[in-house]
Amino acid sequence: MYVVEIVNSNKPCWIAEWDGDPPRTIVFDNAQIFVDEDEASKRIEECKKFHPFKKIVYKITKKQ
Repeated sequence: MYVVEIVNSNKPCWIAEWDGDPPRTIVFDNAQIFVDEDEASKRIEECKKFHPFKKIVYKITKKQ
């Protein structure tokens, strides 16, 4: 299982299942869970469509 961290945020946060720019949560337990890195990468690409001019850094990590 994997989650996607938004690295260059003011607070630690992760991609969430809902809509947003990007959709994020500061509560780790609310982070969207992905079965593999490929699914996480697809979600990152989806999120980038909503903020084409923002420089947001994403990091895929294994959920522990």
